Amino acid sequence: MDEKLDKLLKRTLTLTDEPSSGLNRRILDLADTAVENGLALGQTDTTARKEQLLRQRGLALKPTGKRAGKSAWATRRLAAAALTAMLLAGGSLSALAAWKFLSPQAAAEQMHDLKLAEAFRSGAGALINETQCFGGYEATLLGVISGENLSDYVHLSDGTIMPDRTYAVAAIGTSDGTPMPEFPDTDFFVSPLIQGYNPAFYNAASMGGSCAAMWSDGLLYLIADCDNVEIFSDHNIYFCILDSTFYSAEAYLYEKETGTVTRNESYGGLNALFQLPLSPSRANPQKAEAYIESLGITEKEFPEDKLSLPSDNVHVAETTPGNEKGAEAAEYALSFVGNPYLWGGSSLTEGTDSSGFAMSIYENFDISLPHSTKGQREQGTQVEDLTQALPGDLLFYESPSHVAVYIGNGKIVHAHPTLGICVSEADFDQIVMIRRIFSSH
Repeated sequence: MDEKLDKLLKRTLTLTDEPSSGLNRRILDLADTAVENGLALGQTDTTARKEQLLRQRGLALKPTGKRAGKSAWATRRLAAAALTAMLLAGGSLSALAAWKFLSPQAAAEQMHDLKLAEAFRSGAGALINETQCFGGYEATLLGVISGENLSDYVHLSDGTIMPDRTYAVAAIGTSDGTPMPEFPDTDFFVSPLIQGYNPAFYNAASMGGSCAAMWSDGLLYLIADCDNVEIFSDHNIYFCILDSTFYSAEAYLYEKETGTVTRNESYGGLNALFQLPLSPSRANPQKAEAYIESLGITEKEFPEDKLSLPSDNVHVAETTPGNEKGAEAAEYALSFVGNPYLWGGSSLTEGTDSSGFAMSIYENFDISLPHSTKGQREQGTQVEDLTQALPGDLLFYESPSHVAVYIGNGKIVHAHPTLGICVSEADFDQIVMIRRIFSSH
């Protein structure tokens, strides 16, 4: 145990004062901020104390209800005493986790999401503080909250704020205690997963997810959000933290018969899996069914060797006389490989779905396409089959909700729900239509 913390806990064992009623379930947050910030002795005004903390670290304390005239030093010792009691009562793991990490509201404060911080501070969310260690990392789920209008964070490039969301706050550190780099080489994928729904298709990538990150005191903090999953709370709701850009079927096992999701124990990296404490009373089966239908996802098993080509392959669009523009569009599309998928999105860097990808590629060439595969199937001219396709042509698949940009040599680039923007074999699924947007000569 940390020597400074050990001395503090020993000192508090001799304290005779009893904690006031205000030191409730927020006591760990109070202990953390008081000890780390060294509050001035005699600082008894709650508003002044809050302003002081905001200046020092961007944190804010909820009023503790302490008796008038008691110094902040005494309040700190009372907080430490309550922490000691929790440790001695057998709650050492969660209590130490809460001591070590920023609270969810503090993390939101430091990421300048004051509205979300206030939502956590109000007690509407669930504090979890559970740590799992895999692949050389310690992943901690700090808290989760769901509801309407919890944040002022802008989710879409047009300024849209998604109103009804689930937010989860997590922290990632190293197992050996060395500081996480501020800009880690490893990507991390965080997402709720729902029992009964194949996580390869239903995860943050398809459920409007986004993630904000910051580095503090050697830890990487993440605030992940997606469409509100409380409507599924009559199922088990999991939360994964994975050392991958996107969801990986190698990291987790999905049992089709029961719909359960479990960790793949043979996975060598970080594949933490938590269970969210959501109340079944918040479930809405009718709304959940309508939501799943609105995603328009067709669950099909595709040949892995055709869908996911090795990332170290170099792909170049073929240029043929009269189709220079098409080849240019295909090369432009290839430049975004590796960027994320986002259902309903159209950002080539921040997240897009397949039709948004095609739309945004052609927008760069002053060609306006609708943000729907149905509308895009009516653009340009039809090409009879793949043998006649040219780079830049749009390929539509058996499910009318998917479209890809042909790059030649039997390959496509597209935005895939589980792989993000990637290169695949054109025949990974049945092609039902090919449209040429640029006219060739």
